[in-house]
Amino acid sequence: MSVSLFAALLIAHGPLSITLAPATVVGGNPTTATVTLGAPAPSGGVEITLSSSNAAVAQFGSRLAPAIGTSQLTIPAGALVGTFPVRTFSVAASTTVTLKATSRGTAVTTTLTVTLASVKALALSPSTVLGGNAVSATVTLNGPAPAGGLTVPLSVTRPLQQRPTNFGGVATVTFPPNVVVPAGATQQSLTVGTGPVTTAQSVQIVAGSPSITPPSVSDGTSNTITIGASPAPASVSATLTITPPPPPVVTVSVTPSPTIGGVPVTVTVAVVPNGSPPSSVTLSTDHPELLQLPPNASFPTLSGSADATTSVTAPTRSSSADQSVTVTAQAGGGTGSTTLLVKQTPPAIASFTLRPASVHGGGNAVAQLATSPTLAAAVTVTLTTNHPELVTLPPPFALSPSPVPTPLTLKTSPTAAPVSVTITATAGTQTTTVTLSVVP
Repeated sequence: MSVSLFAALLIAHGPLSITLAPATVVGGNPTTATVTLGAPAPSGGVEITLSSSNAAVAQFGSRLAPAIGTSQLTIPAGALVGTFPVRTFSVAASTTVTLKATSRGTAVTTTLTVTLASVKALALSPSTVLGGNAVSATVTLNGPAPAGGLTVPLSVTRPLQQRPTNFGGVATVTFPPNVVVPAGATQQSLTVGTGPVTTAQSVQIVAGSPSITPPSVSDGTSNTITIGASPAPASVSATLTITPPPPPVVTVSVTPSPTIGGVPVTVTVAVVPNGSPPSSVTLSTDHPELLQLPPNASFPTLSGSADATTSVTAPTRSSSADQSVTVTAQAGGGTGSTTLLVKQTPPAIASFTLRPASVHGGGNAVAQLATSPTLAAAVTVTLTTNHPELVTLPPPFALSPSPVPTPLTLKTSPTAAPVSVTITATAGTQTTTVTLSVVP
């Protein structure tokens, strides 16, 4: 905002005035003085003498032209206006300086207010950090700090507390109670420490304090005592986001894959932790009727941030059709999954034959049962016939997986006429039949 004082005196070049833009500046920042004539300058121009009432605070001149207490400004012939830079210096408190323009014995003045530098900005780098790491904070002033430096108080808003105490399970933010910007400087940096968190947290760090009128008390007389120094600079703030460590990387593998229903598989879980390794893993599947997983598995004892791996054996059940099965592992907050293809389970009995296919009553025939090459465990086989009076069959028996067919001797009884005998082998839901001809 400009402040103008107009000279009311008439001189040869008419009324004289001097203005400033701006009329209030932070010490160390420049302003511009404008001298205006009431009429165009005559031939030869008009000489203006410029002076300051406090050259230690404000002087005519600039950083490129050395400042001096008094300067000469010439407004050329025909011109109405002349400008001149004004250089200011940092101050410890707001200071008023009178600037004067004099020409041909006539002087006019204007007032310049030079203020103490205050906090302009607070920057954090980075503004998001993993809990337990530090960030750099930079406090910036709107002008150079005065002699002795400028002390800027620092504070933090909830939910995090500046001092090393936990607040609702949230870790701390630590930094000095204030930062001093050196004399003549406009910036100063500091380190902000953080503690670990379990969930992302945001906190506002404040540089400076709102201007508050200091409290006053009476000393028991008519005197009033003001407690505290002058109000602190206005405050600025920056938001710091503190994040927890990312969840561990969990991978799951199953071998063999694909597999045939009834064949056991090995489930392996590998975890790359971000911190302490987990002690256990939780396993689950979307088809528990096909894959029988233990609910939990333990990791070996580990230290530090070593990778963790564990394996379990899981049986599969017979499947009437090909089926995709999802296996999921959860450990330390991380999740991983894979897909296992359980293929249709082939019949337990691969073949059922008789040798010979025709016998005389009272003779013997040999039955042979071959198991499927994928059979993982013994199955119970039951033999039945439509002529139990002619063929004697063994009781139900266990048929074990074997690459060699299992022989069974079947005894027949005499017959007066040829008879076609059907013999059926049953294993679970599977049935297979052969025909034996018994003749006289």
